[in-house]
Order: sequence, then structure tokens, then C-alpha cells
Amino acid sequence: LSPDGFIAKILFLGKIFPNLADAQAVFSPVMQGSTNIMAILIVFLVARNLAIFFKQDDLLCGLTAIGAFFIVYTPYTVIDDVTYMTIKFLGAQGLFVAIIVAIITGEVFSRLARSPRLMIKMPEQVPPAVARSFKVLIPVIIITILFTVINYLITLVAPEGLNDLVYTVIQAPLKDMGTNVFSVIIIGLVSNLLWVLGIHGPNTVAAIRDTIFTEPNLDNLSYVAQHGSAWGAPYPATWAGLNDGFANYGGSGMTLGLLIAIFIASRRADYRDIAKLSIAPGIFNINEPVIFGLPIVLNPIMVIPFIITPAINTLIGY
Repeated sequence: LSPDGFIAKILFLGKIFPNLADAQAVFSPVMQGSTNIMAILIVFLVARNLAIFFKQDDLLCGLTAIGAFFIVYTPYTVIDDVTYMTIKFLGAQGLFVAIIVAIITGEVFSRLARSPRLMIKMPEQVPPAVARSFKVLIPVIIITILFTVINYLITLVAPEGLNDLVYTVIQAPLKDMGTNVFSVIIIGLVSNLLWVLGIHGPNTVAAIRDTIFTEPNLDNLSYVAQHGSAWGAPYPATWAGLNDGFANYGGSGMTLGLLIAIFIASRRADYRDIAKLSIAPGIFNINEPVIFGLPIVLNPIMVIPFIITPAINTLIGY
């Protein structure tokens, strides 16, 4: 929360927490170790769980997946003899590539590790940790070579690497959609559909969304600065104006309405318990307790209103 923001003012947070800005400076780096490295966490966990499913060495499989992820990562940039690595694909923007790499690594690693011909057996005198590494050394080498070749082939088409290619392919169909109500609805549908699959939709589509709407938002701000009013702004159909204003009450999927409906009509004790826990964060558009608690994720009954209701509200707002 900004110390000068709307929520901070109406809740008098500046008086309750005089050092709110200092506290934010202390705790804001938490993002660097969580959301901003989401792709690394996902590539490790997905590959590791695949190895567990196939009853193979899950730790080494996860570590191999991290290595493969960085093999196909965006090439380093050298400026004045200093090498830099972009971090924008370590978070939500790199999530798709992370999942793809993890699945390929997990599948290939698990299948190769089961082959007796590819196992390196060490003498009994060798410590177990060392013997464990050598046992799957050949599968690790094969996967490393595989992703090295894949990365080389991809750079022939996309010099900036696989992440940039995937980002461009996803972005391109939406880039020329323009600023209209249908672009808001489509991005909202994609965002909510990702939530249904257990992926943080708003974070995942943020790069595409911001690319489409940043320029018109700035034009609208310039118009307001010149005319003193948003009435007659050149781009009324923006993400903030339609989705955030009409289709995001309680978070993605309009779940605040769902919570109210549960309190009014539901007789299920488990639903009411989840609603009691979720109503307070839901007022501030934090609805993970609802999405994963009811759950809405992979729930065929809840999925339909979760996806359709925001689209209808966007049209009503438009």
C-alpha cells in the first residue's frame, strides 16, 4: 500500500503505522525471492514431481530442469565488457517456458534413468551421494545436449531465445487488437482461464496487457490533465476502466459476489467456512482463498460463472 494512497487514507494507516513507508522498504524485497523468481521455482517443482510420479531421482531431475531452463534462457548482454542477464523472464513472463522445459526434462530424465544401459554403477566404497549422481549422469548429459541443440536451433529463428519467441508468439495475436471492449474481454477470459488451470492469470498476462493498454492509458491521462475531466477521453475502453472498474470485484472472476451468495443461500458448511475466511481479503481483491479453497480451480461447476460473469460485467460497464 502506498502511504499516500486511497486505502491508506480511508483506513488512517499513516496514523496507525507512522513508519509505513519504512516498513514497505524492509519487506518489499520479499518479492525478489518469491514472485520475481517464480519461473525457477516452477521449473524445479514440476520436473521434480514428474520424477516422483515415475519413481526416479526427483532432486537431480529438478536441478537438471533448472540447468535446462537457463540453457534456453535469453542470451546475456555484454555492455562495456560487463555481462548482464535480464531478469524479466524469471518471473511470471517466463512461466510458460518453465513449464515446457520442466515437462520435457521430467519425461526424458525419468525414461532414460530407468534404462540399465545408461546407469553408471560405482563401487560400494564410493559415498552414496556421489554414487547417486553418477547413476543418472548419462541422462543428465543427454538432456543438457538436447536443450543445447534446441537452443541453437531456436536462436537461428529468434536470436533473443526461447523466452522471447514464446512471448512474441503469445503477444502477436493480441498486439494489434487495439483498445476496444473486445480486447478487454479476451484478455480477461484468458486471465481467468489460466486461474482455472491453477496459474496466476493476471501476472501471466500482465506483459501482454500492459503492452496493449499502457499507451492509451497515458493518452487518457494527458487528456485529463488538459481538460480537467475524463469525460470524452480518447480511449474509454481500457483494462483499468472496464475490467478493474466493473469486472474485478473481489478479485478475478467477481468472487466477491460468490462469497455474498454463499452467505445468503448456501447451506454447505465447508463453503460457509471458506467464505468466512475469504471475505476480508476479498474486499481488497485478494481471492486466492476462494480460488483454491472451494476450489474453483478445475471445478467444472464453478468454472463457468468464474469465466463468463466478468465478461458480462465488462459489456455492461461498456
